Amino acid sequence: MFNDVTIIGGLPKPIGGVTTFVRRLVCSEPRRFAAIVDFYSVPDKDIPPVFLGDYYAFSKIGFFVRFCFFSAWRNRNCFFNFSRTFSLLFFLLWRKGEGECRLLLHHGDLQSRLPKFVLCKIFRKFDVIYYLNESQKQFYDEVGVGLNLVETKSYVPPRLLAPIDEVVELVSNFRSRYEFVYVCSGFPRDYYNLRWCIEAVSAYSDSCLLVFLYGDGELKSEFMDLVADNIFVFDGCSEDFFNSAISLSDFYLRPSSKDSFGVAVADAIELGCTVIASDVCPRYQGSYLFRTGDKNEFFSLVDALRIPPSPDSVLRRATSVVSPFKL
Repeated sequence: MFNDVTIIGGLPKPIGGVTTFVRRLVCSEPRRFAAIVDFYSVPDKDIPPVFLGDYYAFSKIGFFVRFCFFSAWRNRNCFFNFSRTFSLLFFLLWRKGEGECRLLLHHGDLQSRLPKFVLCKIFRKFDVIYYLNESQKQFYDEVGVGLNLVETKSYVPPRLLAPIDEVVELVSNFRSRYEFVYVCSGFPRDYYNLRWCIEAVSAYSDSCLLVFLYGDGELKSEFMDLVADNIFVFDGCSEDFFNSAISLSDFYLRPSSKDSFGVAVADAIELGCTVIASDVCPRYQGSYLFRTGDKNEFFSLVDALRIPPSPDSVLRRATSVVSPFKL
């Protein structure tokens, strides 16, 4: 049994795939985790009240000095959560101790400039490596990782007891002016295709779009400076604030051209929202799908779903059952 685990990654803020996953996993099994190591040292950390273990805010260099050279750290059971392969360079110096170590890289399209023999040397130090999709599996297979691969999904369902009062008031205000409320979210980067969402909803005077940004990207200033009658941009909101908005809205849009799973897609379905998403990866059951990169099909689907589809509708929906993550 993989218990007394030190989970490495981060907690919100900032909000992102890794930090949201870590927080939810700790909330779902708080007694399983002895410590959290957070690489994002910022104020207003969202430390789960149910977590009674140790919380450490280290820089990556500070942590890896401890992890590589102090036996008390090297012998821990550890679950590492990073986005990309760049964070793994430190493991070249790591001499594995007695503890079991597992790794999950959350970015859906893994790439690396490191030679394959270097990556192989790093990956073979882990007892288990989780992969999220076929693209990740192909990456690991090409490196030659071997039999320590385990397929999974980086999804832990949200625990929203009731929408936040502030959000209820906010969305009620939008409801008084618009018939439909749409939501989209993501990093302000081109592959999230948030511009598509803005263009699609801007065409309807009876609708508004709430754009939730997290992190930085090349389009951040463009979105923050956006002036439009029915487009409203939010930056750095909490997970509960964002999920409250989804639970009170009609549609969640996810036209991304890169994705590993899309936690917000699953959340939106669980919270009763209609979801329109690209088929770039396996989507949560119930999502309405369009071909990745097909802007016209996306616009057509947005338009078609403004009227509830009939039971015999030919619109494509995700049907695969996605099981929540288990460590």
